[in-house]
Amino acid sequence: MLPMPVPGINGHHRIRRVKCDEARPSCLRCTSTGRTCDGYEEAAVQHQSPIQSVIAGYGNSQEARSIQFFIERTLSQLTSFFPDEFWGISVLQVAQNEPSISHALVSFSAYHEAFTNGIPGYKIPFALKHYNLSIKELHASHRSLSHILQGHTETAIRLFKHGHRMMSQFCQLQHRQATGLNGILNHVQTLFTRLALQVALLVGDVAPELSLKYVSGSQLMMVNTNYTFSSLLEAREALNAILALRLTETVTNSVLVAAFSQWSQAFDKFVISRGGRAFSPNEERSLALIDLHRRYFNMVLPWENTNNHQYVLSLDNYTGDFEELVNCASHVLGLEETDNAPLFHLEIGVVPVLFVTVAWCRDPRIRRRAISLLMSRQAQEGVWSSHLTGRVARRIMEAEEERLDVRSCEDVPGSRRVRSVYVSLGPGERQAMIRYGLQDREWEEGIVW
Repeated sequence: MLPMPVPGINGHHRIRRVKCDEARPSCLRCTSTGRTCDGYEEAAVQHQSPIQSVIAGYGNSQEARSIQFFIERTLSQLTSFFPDEFWGISVLQVAQNEPSISHALVSFSAYHEAFTNGIPGYKIPFALKHYNLSIKELHASHRSLSHILQGHTETAIRLFKHGHRMMSQFCQLQHRQATGLNGILNHVQTLFTRLALQVALLVGDVAPELSLKYVSGSQLMMVNTNYTFSSLLEAREALNAILALRLTETVTNSVLVAAFSQWSQAFDKFVISRGGRAFSPNEERSLALIDLHRRYFNMVLPWENTNNHQYVLSLDNYTGDFEELVNCASHVLGLEETDNAPLFHLEIGVVPVLFVTVAWCRDPRIRRRAISLLMSRQAQEGVWSSHLTGRVARRIMEAEEERLDVRSCEDVPGSRRVRSVYVSLGPGERQAMIRYGLQDREWEEGIVW
């Protein structure tokens, strides 16, 4: 927390020292502590940059600073793994002409700033004001992101499903009318597919309100075995498509294994085709995340009949693979920004993989290391909260190890092993009910994070 002014003293007298961060149009560190920013001399410029033009379009300094925060902080997190013109170009352009998007962007940025500073969303009336103005202009799916940042994940998922239905209706209209929005629609559809995968992984409930087959279109109805990649982004999207196929259970595991094998060969060819050219820091993060997901897929895709007793016990044979997953996840986290501010992005990141590791691996050392990584930093990966996931993972471990001296996987008997976990989010902010299933019984408990 940044220092606050000394109580009972007005103006700038006896205020604890805060270094001005020189953020335009007013200092974030100053204004967030409640003091008036003294500002700084504006360098003389002859022409406004495109970004300055966007900021200049907002009516007051608070709105302008929210957009500045979005450009300088939010964008860098949304694109921390893969470049995305949708956020950096399309959204900003549309916001200049569409009031609903403009208000939504200001609200989203203000809530992200609050999330970054550890401030509860209900304490940001400015963000709520623009949220309501956005709703007044247009009831649409962009509300979901603000709900995620406030911890209202259940509401965000419900609004996401509603937004998907609206987008589907709009796409059907676009097919009948020639417009220039196809590029933006493709970006939106890709984003919806990614979020749909996260929802499916988190709550396992994407039907009938939301079908992965429907949200991703015909690309899920067929398995692509002729992969060619020219970027890490293309490789990531193709891997997500294989994950979507597995979750929808539209093809057999053997078909998925063959598709993944073809994907792996194409990805290796892409890396080799670079001829040893070094990856940029952003590309290094992308590569590390793809490597993590690749190892995870390589391990789990061949598995079938995952609910029987012998399968649960056979997971002990993958202890070395689980340790590699934790090592890779640690590497991904080590490549992220070094400050301790909460992290927010929309990728399928390390959190689901670390959770699966704790749920399926009974090695006490590997489990505790995975939980430590989940709790080491507050991160919101789309609908996945690292702290909520870490707490659920810890409860699974505690329940299985209760009154046992666990030194290896074999010390956890099959009857004690958790077979299923169902998450019911809500009803309040950062609350959830978790139902755990064992071989012969279930129990439920509430968690607040």
